[in-house]
Amino acid sequence: MAVATFKKQGTVNFMQKGTKCRITYSLHDLEPEKKHGFHIHEKPFQNDDCNEAGSHYNPKGKKHGALDSKERHDGDLGNIEADAEGRSYNKIYVQLNLNDIIGKTIVLHEQEDDLGKNNTNESKTTGNAGERID
Repeated sequence: MAVATFKKQGTVNFMQKGTKCRITYSLHDLEPEKKHGFHIHEKPFQNDDCNEAGSHYNPKGKKHGALDSKERHDGDLGNIEADAEGRSYNKIYVQLNLNDIIGKTIVLHEQEDDLGKNNTNESKTTGNAGERID
């Protein structure tokens, strides 16, 4: 099991379940009723700055995509959606080995991830999810 703690928004828990990783998050103080891109990035969190986290974790060299896409970065976790009070609680299961992501950075983005569905380079690499907020 591993835990990632955001500076302001809450926690993300990881637990290996066979070949999948269960990711459970409890986030708060988000913009109410808004979706935010949610990703594992390739580098460790350093110097209190998530902008140093590098690109999405993508060891297989795939295009950006949704959780249920055949073509997706291993670090693509889709979107989280805040409720009317700015909170989001959920769990997702991802084909991922927990040991491979220990030491990587979990990033919450300012905007909704378009899941690689737009025909632009930015969509195919980042999902147009905007700035990193935590």
